[in-house]
Amino acid sequence: MTCKKLRRYIFVILCILFLTGCADIRNRASPDALAVSGNLLAVHISGQDGTVTAECDPLQFPDAVSAAAGAKISAGHISVLMLSEDPARILPAYLQNGWIAPTAQVISAADAVALLNSDPPSAEDIRAAADTGQIPPRTADTVLGDLLGGSGVTALTAPAENGFRLDLWDDAGFCGALPESACRGLALLCGRYCTFTAADADCCFTVDHAKPEIHAEMYGDILQISVSGTFRCGMRRGSLSDAERLLSTMLTAALSESVTKHGADLLQLRERAGAGRYSRTAWRSVLQSAAFSTDITVTAGG
Repeated sequence: MTCKKLRRYIFVILCILFLTGCADIRNRASPDALAVSGNLLAVHISGQDGTVTAECDPLQFPDAVSAAAGAKISAGHISVLMLSEDPARILPAYLQNGWIAPTAQVISAADAVALLNSDPPSAEDIRAAADTGQIPPRTADTVLGDLLGGSGVTALTAPAENGFRLDLWDDAGFCGALPESACRGLALLCGRYCTFTAADADCCFTVDHAKPEIHAEMYGDILQISVSGTFRCGMRRGSLSDAERLLSTMLTAALSESVTKHGADLLQLRERAGAGRYSRTAWRSVLQSAAFSTDITVTAGG
């Protein structure tokens, strides 16, 4: 074969490969949000209006949605997963198969598909709420860690009237919603926020620096939890004692509502206490009988 014929042959092959690749790209869809309500799945595809729905077992995603969309679903770009289903049933398979990223935001909704079709929160909205200490971050890997390594109770982000709250789920389904004070206390304990501003009738302040310490120890079958640390606050109104009172109220609510009321281990208490010998069911009972205390110091910041 002459050089001229060889160049022509290569040119034809490259053209075929290019055209095939373009067709393959045109037949792909990259959803950024997925909703699961029973056997109804819906996705929002990046850059498009509306959603694509499919009626199937949730574990048949993404094949069933690909068939409904008429395009192969590239699921790795999903940043928000909305659930009206038990997360323990959905998350292991979705994470193991790479259908969602470990950092995907997981949202609780009474009707996830209806939420996706109305005014769904974005991943940016949820991250902004976590950055300002409204809620602690609740990504897919965190939620699954609660289910497998904690007490079998986890918390999912949920839309609320003034932003977001946390919904608790166990093996039986939705089991309660945490009040705002408990959500903010958990955000303080997780310490993964950028700006934490708090206010009530007596005070308004911003937490400039916080170093909470959580200790958990077993005394027989009794769990003792203690929270301590120093919080540096920039006061806008009120006194440091007012700030200490409000922060203590939030921390107490976080422990009483999540731990002793619902038996949720959202703070790695089992690991902190070295209580791996308990089953998840037994550990939940231990949590609900736990004793706790808070002892914090508030200092003046900028």
